[in-house]
Amino acid sequence: MTIEARPVRDAHQTTMGELLQFIRQRGFGPGERLPSERELAERFDVSRNTVREVLSTLECFRLVERRPSSGVYLREEVTDPSLEAMVLASGAGVELDEDEVLQSMETRYLLELQAVRLCCQRRSEQDLAQLRRIVARSAALIRDGGNVADEDSRFHLAVVAGTQNSVLVRVVRPFYLLSAPRRTLYFASAARARRSLADHRKLLAAIGRRDEKAAARILVDHLGTVENYWRSTLGAKPTGPLGPAGRLATSRR
Repeated sequence: MTIEARPVRDAHQTTMGELLQFIRQRGFGPGERLPSERELAERFDVSRNTVREVLSTLECFRLVERRPSSGVYLREEVTDPSLEAMVLASGAGVELDEDEVLQSMETRYLLELQAVRLCCQRRSEQDLAQLRRIVARSAALIRDGGNVADEDSRFHLAVVAGTQNSVLVRVVRPFYLLSAPRRTLYFASAARARRSLADHRKLLAAIGRRDEKAAARILVDHLGTVENYWRSTLGAKPTGPLGPAGRLATSRR
């Protein structure tokens, strides 16, 4: 089923999405030659320049490769694309399948669980002040009937930033880009937004106390609620707070 919101996209993004869908549906394999720029331009009713720009973008993400005097071919890595390539495809309107949605949530969870523990140890007063500002903005948005998806991502990334590990922030951020359309749909519900805000307040309090055990428990419950919502939406079996991984993580001392 379709669960992704469809943002307004320009010709470049639209063509990229159509090309990626075409590659998937046509069943091109690694090393297989794609149609020519002219053929792709005719298929998608765009200029050859637009097709050329799209192919250049895909080449930068190592999804395709140009071979002089031969054409454009899928790379071997296309069967196992990078996280950045997944973000690129999602931004172009190519929906994740069920496994990709659930696996990306699980991976994000594993990273954030360790991050919240480190945040409790290392956070500064400036980090706490930033989290309080985000919570205040979220509360105001909810009162005004707005969508808190962007503030939600800012809150979670601010927790990760509290680890004082900028590389970890860069690792986690793509998961929020990848899930942006889904989170916009999720937070269209005022009830879900209010529950999330309440969880954020509890998490902020635990981080303020440097209480790693409480912070980890709150985060597991918080992300588990989101995971089970999407499992229900996708028709997958609920597992509790991120399945066995969540239960194992909260048992740690």
